[in-house]
Amino acid sequence: MGYEEVLDEMEDLLEKAWKVPMGGGKSVLDVSAFQRLIKDLRLSVPREITEANRIVNNKEQIIQDAKNKCEDVYKMARKKVSEMAEEHEIVKLAKKREADILKKCQDKCKEMATKARNESLGCISDCEKNLVLQLENMRNFKQNLKVIKI
Repeated sequence: MGYEEVLDEMEDLLEKAWKVPMGGGKSVLDVSAFQRLIKDLRLSVPREITEANRIVNNKEQIIQDAKNKCEDVYKMARKKVSEMAEEHEIVKLAKKREADILKKCQDKCKEMATKARNESLGCISDCEKNLVLQLENMRNFKQNLKVIKI
């Protein structure tokens, strides 16, 4: 259960609590249910942080995969150049082609790495915003708990 669902259940529990007659606005609520919800809330926040870290770690894997593909293409290009080195004109053509392929591979690798980095940064920013919102919600909830008279 996510933190938002837990907070919704806490609000429902508070709304359903019955008022003590002539109690000056005090209410009675199921303490064990409320404690269970607090426990659920504590468990849900680390789970969402773990999920955010998993997303970031996958972005690093994408970058590594792109580098590996670039290395494979580069090795294949070098092998082809070596095979074409039998004649002088072929060698010149092969060296030019090798440089072109290498440049394309490097450009593609940089493009993929930049894209993955930007996506990772966006993901981290989203997670950061979510954590700030969670912290604000927790502070509001804590403040609401302080206001409740028992």
